[in-house]
Amino acid sequence: MRTTRITLAAMGISALAYGVWRLLDHTSAAQLVAYAGWLAAAVLLHDLVLAPGIELVGRVGRGRPALQGALVVAGLVLSVGALVLWRSTARHDPALALLQQDYGLHLLLLLGLVAGVAALTRLAPRLRRGQTPRLSRRA
Repeated sequence: MRTTRITLAAMGISALAYGVWRLLDHTSAAQLVAYAGWLAAAVLLHDLVLAPGIELVGRVGRGRPALQGALVVAGLVLSVGALVLWRSTARHDPALALLQQDYGLHLLLLLGLVAGVAALTRLAPRLRRGQTPRLSRRA
């Protein structure tokens, strides 16, 4: 186990060092400032929105790990997807077909998939036992 951890740590540190080297070697100062701003926004988004929201769901809705997991995944998808959605309004070469997609629709579909997996995760134990899921607790 110790050897595995050391090996994985060495691989991670090597990948990080390579990424930093590539970033510093192939990026202009203006791009580095833009990347630093994006990184600061990501940290603020996490610390001011995602983490408190997940904590609140954990305190209010005990026993809802599927919902907490869905919020984590949705927050990460939105943090990347919002940037891609924002950048998709910039002008691009028409030959770049990959950049000519409906990013908003794709983002909504991905978030719907996350919600569907969370709902199935929540309902799976009941479905395995043969119970029909109830929509309200008063029945």
